Amino acid sequence: MHNYCEMSEFAFVRANIYRFLSMVYLREPTREVLDQLRAPEFLTAISELGGEFGEDFTETPPEKLLEDLAVEYARLFLGPGKHLSPHESVYVGPCGKEAERGDLRSAGLGRVGLLWGDATVQVVDQIEEFGFGLLPDYNGLPDHIGVELELMHRLARSEGQAWEDGLEGQAIDFLKKQLHFLQEHLTRWVPTFCDKVEAFAVH
Repeated sequence: MHNYCEMSEFAFVRANIYRFLSMVYLREPTREVLDQLRAPEFLTAISELGGEFGEDFTETPPEKLLEDLAVEYARLFLGPGKHLSPHESVYVGPCGKEAERGDLRSAGLGRVGLLWGDATVQVVDQIEEFGFGLLPDYNGLPDHIGVELELMHRLARSEGQAWEDGLEGQAIDFLKKQLHFLQEHLTRWVPTFCDKVEAFAVH
């Protein structure tokens, strides 16, 4: 079995990934986020995972890139016009039925579920059950992908701290909560959402 130090390190790495993804989806990119994305360490880490941003991303002047990304973010997630909803309740119908991944009429482009559906209430209940509140500076719906990823960040960070403090039982409890939320929420709709983003994105 891994020692507590290794388990803590793994948990904090997951927490950092969740925090980064949460920031990407919650709001338009800032210069700070862009600088982090273009940092050599980050680009190397992405490359080692088999990913690549491409020359447009690394060579475009930052002011122009920020403008392009802000326009893309608005077009993808805010509108006006046809856009993708980044909310779980839109992708999981009122009876808990996930949208078909290949059905372009479902999930964000002619919805399967409804905003403030059952999934929204379940996410709020889960956040409270886990002992966390909603983000203080966020006024949107609680089942937004950025909020769900932020919850995973908090759970993974708490797990890492528990391992660091030698609290094995507490750490395992936070790990179980992460697995539960993944199975009951993120894995049910995020793959479909990502397919839509990939198909709909310009950049």
